[in-house]
Amino acid sequence: MPNWTRLRPALALALLGLLTIAPATPAAAKPLEQHCNSDITTGKVACYPSFAAEIDALSGGRVADVTDAHTLTQAQVGRIAAASPFILGVLYADINYGGGTWTFTSTAGCGTNHFRYFGSAELRGTFIDNQTTSFKGFSNCSLKMFEDDTLLIVQYPNLDPSGSCMVSACMGPIGSTSALTALNDQVSYVEIYGL
Repeated sequence: MPNWTRLRPALALALLGLLTIAPATPAAAKPLEQHCNSDITTGKVACYPSFAAEIDALSGGRVADVTDAHTLTQAQVGRIAAASPFILGVLYADINYGGGTWTFTSTAGCGTNHFRYFGSAELRGTFIDNQTTSFKGFSNCSLKMFEDDTLLIVQYPNLDPSGSCMVSACMGPIGSTSALTALNDQVSYVEIYGL
């Protein structure tokens, strides 16, 4: 017959080992989508919890039915511009115009001057820096994406934008793309041109 007095501590440890449950590893929280806009003339930036809230703020509440950044059209942008600043372009954090957005606005569209330099934006320190995966140009604007802003062309923005990037990788100017290729998640600087 076993000596239960001597086996009790061993059994207690064995049972404790069976009953010990490893703490659950918390699931990685999905980052909240951000929706920001920057006025390329003033540099003012504002962020919102949703694209609908951003459009509501931009239009002063006059355009309430534009809620989806992913399906934004030029016709909708025209309606927003009638009530608020012009939307020049939208950067998206995900492919196919998904995820968080960074919207460029101004008091006027880019016009019809082909490749006329209209403005630029530094993205470092923003949530969209090195996160841009797709983009759309609006209001007769095309966007040129740069890997970083240490470029000779930045010092001379009126150079022909279709030329070489000189120092850093770039793409464009083009009106839109549903998936950046070589510059996916690497854009830190954007220039805006007329179509």
